[in-house]
Amino acid sequence: MQVNDAKTHINSVSREYSGPNGKRRINVCNKNYDIALARFQTARENALKKSFAEAYRLAGIRKNAVTDCENGWGRGAPRQKSPLTLYNTNVSKLCEIISLLTQKLGIRI
Repeated sequence: MQVNDAKTHINSVSREYSGPNGKRRINVCNKNYDIALARFQTARENALKKSFAEAYRLAGIRKNAVTDCENGWGRGAPRQKSPLTLYNTNVSKLCEIISLLTQKLGIRI
């Protein structure tokens, strides 16, 4: 799963970002991926119960979490290229797909 892969990647690259900005950015991404992982699990449970509106809402939370991780690398000085762009993009797209599926399964937005 992309979220688990991202968490592994965060752990492997965290040593490369030892300055205060790098540490802060890694910590934000680590926290945000914890949020995304928890919401994926909860959304799965909701989808199995046919609670598609809640699954849709959780997809938005997950997408916001990974977007915040990506955007954090451009905040403050110096700006850095995110080492998580691939994961952030993939999880964001997965959230969009989940949102579309939950819409198709009957929720009204």
